[in-house]
Order: sequence, then C-alpha cells, then structure tokens
Amino acid sequence: MNNIVFIIFMLITIHAHSQDRIDFFEYDSWIADSFNVNSLKHEENIINLAKPTSITKKSSSLNYPNKIFKTTEYEFDGLTICAEVEQGTKKSYIFSAIIDSDKWSLSNGIKVGDPIQKLDILPFERDDYSNKYCGEANCIEFHTENGKIIKITYMLYVG
Repeated sequence: MNNIVFIIFMLITIHAHSQDRIDFFEYDSWIADSFNVNSLKHEENIINLAKPTSITKKSSSLNYPNKIFKTTEYEFDGLTICAEVEQGTKKSYIFSAIIDSDKWSLSNGIKVGDPIQKLDILPFERDDYSNKYCGEANCIEFHTENGKIIKITYMLYVG
C-alpha cells in the first residue's frame, strides 16, 4: 500500500513540476512577443525603429569560433536597447531593453503612464508585491510609482 501511495505522490509531483516548466516557457514566449523581439533580429531593424540619439559599441564577452560580437547600445527617445551584434552578418541578439516614455508601447498596448491596473490584462496573474514576470530565461518588470507605470524593463537571455 505504501508503494502505491508513493508512486501516486511521485506522479503528481512530476506533473506539477512539468506544468511549472510549461508556464515558464509560456512566460518566455509572451515576454519576447510583447516587445516584438523576433522582428529585431538584425541591426538594421533596430536602427529603423526610429532615429537613434546614440549608438555605442563595446567589445563583447561572447566568444564563438569564427564569430566576433560587439555589445551595442541603441538609444532612442524613451527607449534603450542593448544587443550582442555579430560583426559581418549584423545579426542582433537583444538582451535588454528599457522603455521610459509613453512613445513606446508593448504589443498589447501597455505603455509608460498607464495605471497599474492595466497589468490585469496580462495573461499571467499579477501579485501585489511585484510587477516582475519571469520565465525560464526572460523577464519583464513594470516599475511603478503612485499607481502608474513609470518604466518597463526587459531582460532576455542570449547565449
């Protein structure tokens, strides 16, 4: 009898853990899609978002055989994007973005200046203590003050 109880317990635990992983991957997809990361896979696509106020390139810590990367920061009015850009092909791998102006909105329409209650439209439940949503590899955080969103920060895995 104890063996049957143990087996049932293990099956329930494994199912719950696999459900958590599915949820984390759903978070990752939603986070990347909300910023349209897939449409920004090339440096030219990033630069064409708007007129950059500055572009800063530094050496990268990514080391791949036969590939050279530059860590590149693109500043726009109200938006900063940081990416690893493969030199030669100019493929871009965004690893962070900060939105601090209402000129930029997420794919679902949420933007800086919106009331915090607008986060209720997100496909994931919001808690009262944090406005940070993380998946397996990606995070999005809504910084708030006086009940309003004042900044949106993305952290995306590049590796």
